[in-house]
Amino acid sequence: MQNKANRYLNGSRPQQQRGVVLLVSLVLLLATTIIGYSVMETSGLEAKMAAAKEAREISFQAAESIIEEGLDDPPYIASARQADLAGSAWPTDSHAFTYDTHLTGGSQMEYRTSSIAYGEDWSRGLKNEHFQLRATVARSGTSFDSDHVQGFKVKSPTL
Repeated sequence: MQNKANRYLNGSRPQQQRGVVLLVSLVLLLATTIIGYSVMETSGLEAKMAAAKEAREISFQAAESIIEEGLDDPPYIASARQADLAGSAWPTDSHAFTYDTHLTGGSQMEYRTSSIAYGEDWSRGLKNEHFQLRATVARSGTSFDSDHVQGFKVKSPTL
């Protein structure tokens, strides 16, 4: 029995397997490295996608803000009507807005047409004046600019 043990400790069988553990561990290390690199690359790509989505959303919200500010500015609406009477399509004076050092925008308003108001408003001598408001926002350093156009109408007395 002791002879068998000595043969395995000093003998030929362990010599046949020398290097197999090293080879298996190197293959496992390589597989782990490839998986780790793939996970890192995917998470980096997801971070870039999230940053791009945020920039796009900020540009969109800024353009919507500009439109709301233009709709709440009666002198701006009147200047669009005056520009139409003068024969120019888009008024030359556009509202410019700066939100921070990287985000700037502006708007232009155009008078489109007028139509007769319906119902109770028609009997009071009112008409609908149709306008179009364009808001443009540019974000420096990215390609996520927003350009929004929104139509709206205002009731005014018929002349």
